Amino acid sequence: MSRRVITEEIWVKIQTPIQFYGCYRSRNSKNIMEAILWKLRTGTPWRDIPNFFVLGKQPTIVERVKGYERRFLTTR
Repeated sequence: MSRRVITEEIWVKIQTPIQFYGCYRSRNSKNIMEAILWKLRTGTPWRDIPNFFVLGKQPTIVERVKGYERRFLTTR
């Protein structure tokens, strides 16, 4: 299973909605999105996300997911 699924073409297309909802906050947002998608595809616990996805602290990914959930679930 490929670990990376967001091509540059896809990333360019999803930047506008991500920014619209206030979810684009840093240069490593693409990497964090890759980690989230990897976790959803594999079903593994957050603590098992491979280190190459984690540029900072691992809790950053979990915090970002919680932020996405708050923004997307409250705007529908």
